[in-house]
Amino acid sequence: MERLAAGDGAAIQGLIDAHRTDLVRSVRAVAGKRGARLSPEQIEELVVDVALAIFDVAGSWKPGGAPPWIYARGRIANAVDRMIGQWADELEPERDEKPEEPAAGGSEPDPFELIEVLAARDQTVALLLAGLGQVASTRDQMVFVEHGLQVSMGDPSPAVTVGQQYGMKPATVRQQTRRIRLRLRGLAETDPRFVELASLPLVA
Repeated sequence: MERLAAGDGAAIQGLIDAHRTDLVRSVRAVAGKRGARLSPEQIEELVVDVALAIFDVAGSWKPGGAPPWIYARGRIANAVDRMIGQWADELEPERDEKPEEPAAGGSEPDPFELIEVLAARDQTVALLLAGLGQVASTRDQMVFVEHGLQVSMGDPSPAVTVGQQYGMKPATVRQQTRRIRLRLRGLAETDPRFVELASLPLVA
């Protein structure tokens, strides 16, 4: 990553060779959230696109920071979305042109996806996501992030709100978020890469 951050384009292939498994996993994770199945050829193409996307933002990466596939999660999601969009356009059958009906009210953006977008711009957020990936499953990460969001918005009963969204008892939500918070603190104490997490309000 240091070579990429220094603008060495030749390091792109090195990134792919050394971390192909992580890049493929990141691509599949995003596609899975979108309910899309990608062919091996599409995944291979996206691995290259993702490596190029990482190179584009590598200049703002700091040594010891989050892994590149975490740091550039927002860019990875954008690359996958472009691929899915092109794929859908190619498979869409011909149909009579009809005026589109306006959407019935805007839907709330997914908090976890917003965090992923922020991670592409803010290394602290990227580090938090990397830490969560070390200590919790994807679903548990989403619960933790949603609970933190509700707290920041002044929700008087964040565990109740999150519990309703995920079909969980409020007590279970509280126990789970506390357990993840403690794991993040432990990670900050034992792994120098994550020491900054200890100062985050969401973790402290």
